[in-house]
Amino acid sequence: MNYRAFINKKWFEVYRVDNYHGYLHEQKFWRSPKPIPLDLKWIPLKMIVDKYIEDIIQNFKKYRGYFKNESQRNH
Repeated sequence: MNYRAFINKKWFEVYRVDNYHGYLHEQKFWRSPKPIPLDLKWIPLKMIVDKYIEDIIQNFKKYRGYFKNESQRNH
């Protein structure tokens, strides 16, 4: 699952959950691009997908705000 936002006429990755690096992890790009491991091996994949899709739907405005605030602090 990937949440990207169009901010100041550019697309940015804001939040992502995937297994691209060989393990399930999330990335909170307002903090760092470093993967944060998720230990959810005992949960069925569909439940993980549903959980994080719901999380993005419920929190995308908050995540966008975190990202924008951090971007402004770094420039």
